[in-house]
Amino acid sequence: MATIQAKRRKIGRSIVQRNTNLGAAITAARIKCRLSQQELAERLEISVRNLGLFEAGKRVPPLGLLEDIARETKISTVKLLTMIPSNPKFKMD
Repeated sequence: MATIQAKRRKIGRSIVQRNTNLGAAITAARIKCRLSQQELAERLEISVRNLGLFEAGKRVPPLGLLEDIARETKISTVKLLTMIPSNPKFKMD
């Protein structure tokens, strides 16, 4: 039983890490485009609170919204999904 719980905790940490990486990528893309959270939220027609939750990695945006974020920040959806801002080699070219 303990091993199942340990596996669940490990999977949970993995999911949180991916959400945090996506949130950090959204933040990095927004900052590179010199947009405030307020400005990007208005362009996406969502609340600043929701954008903040996405950037903090506490929520994952739906795919359609993720595509809109990528469009507004002028990067591809694939790049947004695969960026790992904590990596020293991370660049927003």
